[in-house]
Amino acid sequence: MTTGWFARLSRSWRVGGGTYVAVVTTLTGIAMADPNHVAVWAWLAAIALTIPTLVVLIPAIYVVVPIVWHVSGIDTGGPTWPTTVAYVACFAAGASVNVLVVHRLVGRLRARATRRSVSASATSL
Repeated sequence: MTTGWFARLSRSWRVGGGTYVAVVTTLTGIAMADPNHVAVWAWLAAIALTIPTLVVLIPAIYVVVPIVWHVSGIDTGGPTWPTTVAYVACFAAGASVNVLVVHRLVGRLRARATRRSVSASATSL
């Protein structure tokens, strides 16, 4: 039995979160299929969908991806797929963190609403 954070999510959160991560991953893959010719519409959509964790992604994008770019030798005719994979991994990680953050925020809001309704019903008696 899995006990990680993903296993603690309800089925609807798994499906919704998985779909969201898949959409972000697909858009990033489309945008960066050829890092020398970025599909701007897909790139902007992936960025817009990961805005909450974009601040966390910036170091990965500006440190990890250039290292992969240099090592793979894209500038000298090397393969482009390692850089595409690096971009996709960064954005998939960011989307996964977004699912976790939103799940926790929704849980806290629901708990607060429950506490308010319980205290309101207790005071009305």
